[in-house]
Amino acid sequence: MAKRAQPVREDHLERQETADELRERIRVLFKLKNTPDDKTVRMLLSRLEKYRKTGYV
Repeated sequence: MAKRAQPVREDHLERQETADELRERIRVLFKLKNTPDDKTVRMLLSRLEKYRKTGYV
């Protein structure tokens, strides 16, 4: 049973790395001083989506 838990942990770490990379890319894209947290990321992405719908982007 312990052997089956191992890949899940690796996948979680891989997902965490991907999330960190995405946050870093968002930080660079929006020229932020520090890496954004979940709430900030959600707000920025929803703002982008709104702009795309209204035709700004």
